[in-house]
Parts: sequence; structure tokens; C-alpha cells
Amino acid sequence: MKKKIISSLVAAFLCTFGLYLYKTYKKLTIITGHSSKYLCSCTFGSGRQAEDIINFDLNFSPISWAKYDIDYQNKKVTSTVFGMKANTAIFREGFGCTLLADYTEEELLKQQFPKSKKELYNDLLFDLSALTAKQKAMQKKVLKAIAPEFIEKDSLLPKNTTAITVAYDGKLIAEQYRKDFDYNTPLLGWSMTKSITSTLVGILVKEGDLDVHAPVDIPSWQGDERKNITLHHLLQMTSGLEWDENYTRLSSAVSMLYKEGDMYDYVIQSKLAHAPGTHWYYSSGTSNILSGIIKNQFDNDRSYWLFPYESLFDKLGMSSAWIEPDASGMYAGSSYCFATARDWTRYGLLYYNQGIWQGDTIVSPAWVNYTKSTSKAIPKGRYGAHWWLNIGKDGEYPLPGITNEVFYCKGYQGQRIYVIPSKKLVITRFGKTFNEDAFKEVDFLKRVFDACM
Repeated sequence: MKKKIISSLVAAFLCTFGLYLYKTYKKLTIITGHSSKYLCSCTFGSGRQAEDIINFDLNFSPISWAKYDIDYQNKKVTSTVFGMKANTAIFREGFGCTLLADYTEEELLKQQFPKSKKELYNDLLFDLSALTAKQKAMQKKVLKAIAPEFIEKDSLLPKNTTAITVAYDGKLIAEQYRKDFDYNTPLLGWSMTKSITSTLVGILVKEGDLDVHAPVDIPSWQGDERKNITLHHLLQMTSGLEWDENYTRLSSAVSMLYKEGDMYDYVIQSKLAHAPGTHWYYSSGTSNILSGIIKNQFDNDRSYWLFPYESLFDKLGMSSAWIEPDASGMYAGSSYCFATARDWTRYGLLYYNQGIWQGDTIVSPAWVNYTKSTSKAIPKGRYGAHWWLNIGKDGEYPLPGITNEVFYCKGYQGQRIYVIPSKKLVITRFGKTFNEDAFKEVDFLKRVFDACM
């Protein structure tokens, strides 16, 4: 009898352990895809030291399980876990890094970026040596206000702030960086890239190439109710498409980013779960549908690849910026835009200035207002057209105690651009905040507001 009990317990343990290993094995794609892509981008794109990236940026479970093979000569990184689920990302000048996914390295190397890299651009808006006496007095108060964000008081909840900039009345007033980072370091915005994608749609709307309220022209959708989905639905995340935005399991979001070479083709196969315009669900897949729609407006890859630069980055002086594509050559409009903190500030200032940059209308003021509009389908109205809003019902605000006219870009691990016109402020914050509860953004914003009064 005792032997039967022991045998049953052993069998149960082995089954449980086997199931755990199976589930863990499926997750290895997340670990190797994230780590190889990120390490490649920050090493060969941002120019940072691989050791610092591994120990600072990638030192959290389960990503820290990964082991790396860095090929400096060919500029590629392969990541594995216990020798399994190898994922390789390669760097290409102009494009940044891309996971091979279901493409070969030879196929990716055939894609040639049609533009040379510009030197970092600076102007008087970002010349801290040219501050007036009044601006210097404000700078001193602002630096005191942001300093606590770089001080770690709780080792269990580190903020890991890497950069903060504060622009007042259209001019950079103050900035601070973590050790080994500075104003020349390109930083990944993660989902702040979604706002960039929205801006690119806005440019095409201004040029008359797209109509926000017209159904999108996706052939495979024309035989069912997906044919009623509009750009407006996609921009406000109310398309109704099935999606699983989860990064702890092998979800549709993870599959898209780390397994699929053609993200657009993968996402447009999503079925309809709700009538368009009736249900809000945050979806990186939706942003890559928009990116694919943008790509489809161009007759050739060259024109498409140049579009964000000629129509947005170059005009703003964002010479450090790049968006990384998937293996098919489509920009990953959900997640992969890099730029220095100063250049992200330029992007925020564009919206502070109602879409106009030094007399040039990049997007119309009407588009900026549309960006800040919400709909009944969005819970508490907290989301606009790929920008976040500080709107709440029954006194429940995402940023309690902060003016509800603030609108902001928001990315994984605490990346932010806050635009607050009434305060004359554009504030950026970057970090590797593994637990976002460590970043007390309301307290941070209130300190900066007080310093700029």
C-alpha cells in the first residue's frame, strides 16, 4: 500500500513538473526574443556597453535567464536559454535591429536603407548655456525637483530612472541622466512609438491620402463585419478585434513581436470579438495594422522607409531617431522607436505647439485636438488617438491631482512624454522601472509644476 502511495506521489510530481517545464519551454521565445532584440538595439544602435545593458536593463526574471552570443563583427546577437529557443537579431545601418523570425539573414540584408545617418542636431531651444537669468533660476528649482527620481530609497522597488528633461515655454530648461547615459544616448520609447504612428497617420490625413472615418481597405476583411472598421476605431483601440496583450505567456502580442516576420499579415488575421466602436482594448496589434496601412500608401519600399524621416523626424531636428522594422520591412509601429531624450522632447513640443514646428504645419491643430478626443466606448475616457488622457469619471483620474488637460505618451517601464499647455511644460521621463509602482509620477509632476510656478 505504501509503495502505491509513493508511486502515485512520484507520478503526480513528475506530471506537475513536466507540465511546468512544457509551459516554461513555450515561454522561452519571449525571453530570447526580447533579450536578443533589445541587446542588439542598445549595443549597436544606442552605442552602449553590452555588460551594462545585461546587468541593468535585462537583469529581471525571467529575462535574466538568457545567455548571449554577441557577434561584434557582423553586428548581431543570438540569445538562448539552456541552449534552447535561439533567437537572433541583426543590426542594419538606418534600420536598427530586427529579429530574423521566419526570415533568413540573407533576406534581411537585401533590404538597404535609402538614407545616410545625420549628425545630432541642436538649436537654441536646446542650448542650456543660453538661458536667461530668470530661466537659470527656474532651472535650479527644477533640478532640485527631479533629483529624487535618481535616488534609490527602496532596493525592492528601484526606479532606475535613466533620463528626465523639462522644457518650459518651448525651451529646454533642465535635464538629468543616469550614470553612463547623456543627451546623446538614444532611448527606446516602447509604446510611445504608438503615438509616433498616430502622427504619421495624421500627416497622411493632412495630405488627403487617408480618411479617419472611412472603413480601412483590407481585402481579407471585406467578406465579414471587419469591413466596417475605420482608422478612427484603430486609433482609439476600439476595433473590436480579438487580441491578447499579455507578456507573461505566449500571447498574440508576444507571437507578433518575437515570432512573426510579417507583423501586419499576422495581426490582420485576427477575428472580430465585438462590433467596431463598442469595446476598448489596448492592443499593440492594432498599432501595427495602422503601420501596415501607412506602408500600403506607398508604391515602393524606399518611399515608405523615408516617410517618417522626411515628413517628421528631419523637420523636427530629431536626427537621433529611428524606428525599427520587422523582417518584412514594415516599421514596428507599436514598440520600436528610439531617440535621445532631447529628441523625444522635440516630439512633445510639436504637440505643445498644436502640430506646428517653427512655422511648418506637420499635423494640423485639428489633428492635435482629435488626438485628445475620446469616445463612450473607452473606460472613463482615458484614451485618445494613440495618446493617453487624464480624464476620469466620479473623480477617478489616472493622474489624480494633475490638471485633466495633460495628455501624454506612455511606454513600458515608465517611459513618458507629458504635454501640459496650461503649465507651459513638456516633460519627459525614461527608465528601466521593472515595477512601475516605484515611479510615483503624480508626486514627480507636482514637484516639477511647483518648481516652474
